[in-house]
Amino acid sequence: MAYQEFAYFYDEFNGAADYDALFAYVTGELKAHGIQDGIVADFGCGTGELTLMLAQAGYDMIGIDVSEEMLSVLRDKADALGLPLTNPMLLCQDLLQLDLYGTIRAAVSTFDTYNHIGPLENFEKAQKLDPSNLTIQFNLAEAHYVNHDYARALKAFTELLPPFKDNPGMTPLLQFKRYICARKLDNRPLAKELENLYGPMDDTPYYYCTQAIIKFMGGDKDAAQEQLLSAIRIHGGTSAIQAFTDAMTEAGILPSPYGQTVPTEQPAKTGLEKRR
Repeated sequence: MAYQEFAYFYDEFNGAADYDALFAYVTGELKAHGIQDGIVADFGCGTGELTLMLAQAGYDMIGIDVSEEMLSVLRDKADALGLPLTNPMLLCQDLLQLDLYGTIRAAVSTFDTYNHIGPLENFEKAQKLDPSNLTIQFNLAEAHYVNHDYARALKAFTELLPPFKDNPGMTPLLQFKRYICARKLDNRPLAKELENLYGPMDDTPYYYCTQAIIKFMGGDKDAAQEQLLSAIRIHGGTSAIQAFTDAMTEAGILPSPYGQTVPTEQPAKTGLEKRR
């Protein structure tokens, strides 16, 4: 993704992100490792919401991003908060060629930063350096997926199921991507098995999104849109199903991510809301 012009409305686009929860999680992890203060680098900081929160919490922050425009927005926001020029210190660098000019106590990287270290060869190199890193493993699987190498993607997503078996958010998403791979590979037995993995009452939009795929691939776009509208209504908005619709977009089932990928109007109540 090119962030030059996009930088100036990135915050509005990313408005659904819960930065308070992210800040609480990151600071909790830092403190759990004995890091109460000191120099912390934010890899792929973007417009710096988390970077600024950590700076205000007392950390000496280095914000690193390859986009000058993103860093310009971050600097304007830091100035508006009255923060010094040196905290956060901003570096416009490629994460694969870092020069931090010294030692840091910790680094954080959030959202989809690692998605941008491609091409595929870079993910493979990263996996060799840190074979047990689940973030790298997931991004390597994603690289196969977005390159439409569905056989390798299916294998990679399947191998990720055991490490994520206790993660109620990731497991349905991995299974959903496996379902799309199975459909693309015309593996009908597996696709049929995965269609029925979750039901409409489960705490995941999986059911409605698989039903939407069935309708889309059957040529009934209106019915597919209705399934997505139901998912939005029942699961609390477009952000709740974004990872699933992103997977559909990457597979060419939904339109480009720069267009409308999910319906924005609110559907009629389904009757399931009160029962959840």
